[in-house]
Amino acid sequence: MTGTPPARCTLPPCKSSLQRVLCLVALTGSAGRIRFAGPMNEDASVLLDALVRLGWLELVEDRREEGFCRLRGTGGGPVSGNPVLHLRQNGTALRVLTALVGLFGGRVGFTGDPGLARRPLGTIRSFLEDLGARFRFAVEEGRVPFEIESPGLTLPEGVRLSLEGGSQGATGLLLGLALRKPKGRIRFEGEASRGYLRLSLAWLRRFGFRVRVEETKGALDVSFASSVERTFPDLDLRLPSDPSAMAFPLAYGFLTGRTVELQGLDPDLPHPDLRLRADLEGFGGRFEEEGEVLRYLPASGEGGVEILDLEERPDVFPALCVMLASRPGRHRLGDSPRLRTKECDRIRAMAAGLAALGLWVRENPGGLEFTGGIPGDSSERRAEIPRIDTRGDHRVAMAFRVLKAARGIRLRLSDVSCVGKSWPAFEEALQNLQRT
Repeated sequence: MTGTPPARCTLPPCKSSLQRVLCLVALTGSAGRIRFAGPMNEDASVLLDALVRLGWLELVEDRREEGFCRLRGTGGGPVSGNPVLHLRQNGTALRVLTALVGLFGGRVGFTGDPGLARRPLGTIRSFLEDLGARFRFAVEEGRVPFEIESPGLTLPEGVRLSLEGGSQGATGLLLGLALRKPKGRIRFEGEASRGYLRLSLAWLRRFGFRVRVEETKGALDVSFASSVERTFPDLDLRLPSDPSAMAFPLAYGFLTGRTVELQGLDPDLPHPDLRLRADLEGFGGRFEEEGEVLRYLPASGEGGVEILDLEERPDVFPALCVMLASRPGRHRLGDSPRLRTKECDRIRAMAAGLAALGLWVRENPGGLEFTGGIPGDSSERRAEIPRIDTRGDHRVAMAFRVLKAARGIRLRLSDVSCVGKSWPAFEEALQNLQRT
């Protein structure tokens, strides 16, 4: 498409960074303004309200629909009043706040939408129970709704926690322990989701914590300097754009062959989804950086593709599926069993959607194999328009919505309102991609 102007997209704020920043403002007692490309997504909004309910954060000026809030942290501490937190589908808030309540003490109930019950607590539960916290589960062991009661925990020197259940509970533990500057090392064992733990460490450093990290193949060892951490009485922080969200405008470029321009990404933050750039370069695409603009010049090509390192970055899986659905060849994506315990079983959801488009698909425990090569709108050869069940998963919904817009394929999507979980202005952004 030589001569066609670039398609431009304004990304939402980095959801993972925003949630870590909210926790750090609360726990360090910082105060001031945080700015983001609003409106605030559902997950961050849920976490913000939960931190207020716990008494760890004061909302001085609530302009979350307009792109900023003024906040004042209280420094954490024991929770009083036995609050019950409704966390919608926010798995990060579930595990991070469980870890923090366990460390600081109190009795807190956790509940959420039905989709949250799909998401187990992981290894943070057994870690806290071994130290004296108690859990009471109302329906199913290890899942919401439940209540945690903790006296406030004193941790032994040389803390160890497995990452095999994911990094979110480990992040809560890391943030809470950073305030105490424990002696010795904290060892996070395993490879799963280590990339998001690196993101947590990067934000700790930006908030003034002196952190030492040693990485080996099987573990990540963290220790803290004994000096007092900084607080920010006049905080004014703008959040970078979301590397997880960038997958969808990049998919639009891949599917249409159009150059796409993105703004506001922070390449210095170690977000695992930034590795999507390397995936697309492997398909023959190119990236150019010009100031704050990242420009993607796509190339689709043909031939089978294998991408197996998705355990640390399950959020790019749906976008990769729809991209490769248009590329002739037999493709294999995985190896990430965690994809089955996200907002939905993403492996099954994407398999059903691709099969509805007429592709051969086979599920594996941690991913998919499928043949690509769907044409444009082939509705003339269809008895009916395919219906795609997004299963309430924001990333599944965005992936098929991009495919529908980019390739002119008539699809019926069961639910797209769920995109507000991470990108409330997604539809507007997609329309802007089509207009520019």
